Amino acid sequence: RTTVNGTWASGCNSIDPADDGGDRYARFYTFTLSQSGNVNITLSSDSSNTSSSNTSEIDTYLYLRQGTGRSATLYCENDDYTNLVGTRCELIDSTLSANLGSYDSGIAANNLPAGNYTIEATTYESGTGEGKLFTLTVNITGATAPPPVPSPSPVPTPSPTPGDITKAVCDEDDLTQLGSFTLYDKVGPLTYTDRYDGVSEYYRVTYDNAQTGLRVVCAATRYDTVQNARWSDLNYSTVLQRNGALVGIDIAAHVQAFASPYIHDDMLAFHMSYTINGDPAKLSEVRFLDADARTVSMVRAIVDGSAAYMHIEEPAGVARRIAARVMPSSASSQSQRGEFDLFHRIE
Repeated sequence: RTTVNGTWASGCNSIDPADDGGDRYARFYTFTLSQSGNVNITLSSDSSNTSSSNTSEIDTYLYLRQGTGRSATLYCENDDYTNLVGTRCELIDSTLSANLGSYDSGIAANNLPAGNYTIEATTYESGTGEGKLFTLTVNITGATAPPPVPSPSPVPTPSPTPGDITKAVCDEDDLTQLGSFTLYDKVGPLTYTDRYDGVSEYYRVTYDNAQTGLRVVCAATRYDTVQNARWSDLNYSTVLQRNGALVGIDIAAHVQAFASPYIHDDMLAFHMSYTINGDPAKLSEVRFLDADARTVSMVRAIVDGSAAYMHIEEPAGVARRIAARVMPSSASSQSQRGEFDLFHRIE
């Protein structure tokens, strides 16, 4: 079972308007079934999981769509988990609904065919839920697998040893395509034990271009597990929530540069305009995961708020150079590098 805690915010609206024609806040999550399976999804938002300044219960609404992103087609939907909407999906299992409130939503999609799917977590009414926390759970069971093929007993393979984390950030040579840069500051490498989010190492460098005013920040974060890396550093909603929680930061707008094909994709890219201590700025950012090292590398290009966003190819080009350095030869890394190049081309 996967659980996601998110927040509704302006700038990300539902595909479909509310009954009154107004916009509804929404968040989108994608996943892939390699084979058919049973999928149970719940969405809740009530006084037990909202901030102290905004505690009234929210009437949630849940969509399951076939395909990826906003172009996905409707498969089924649900308002209140005890009442069906349409006949394509069923009521969720009672063991999953025990903690739901009367205004929470649930979908049971049994024998769901293999393919890509998008979950839209939104509200029933327009204009409600901004700043509210919600909890989305996804439980996949009963996937049909092909008959097993006998094979020799595998030889145990030791887990790869993570390399030097300083290699997973950019250097001046990586930035030559963007101009001439000088080092502004460096943080780390730092090591942690027993952090709540699973971070074990962190390293960051910042470069400035005095002629253009461009600032490039490169960081590498190592986690205890790949799962923690994906959900903490590659989930769009989580990343925005963390950025918005930084002292002095006020996010004005944001948009993904290109959509992830499915929920376990290992890359994320987006643009964001914001103010920091009252000064406007814009960033264009690319992140990718080296699964063998459980390390997420980030390349962030920052320009003045009056300028246009930098084209996402610029930080993506720097990120590809880092990827070529830290993931040079393993089978899984070669696959990641191929996906990373495709990820750029479909922007």
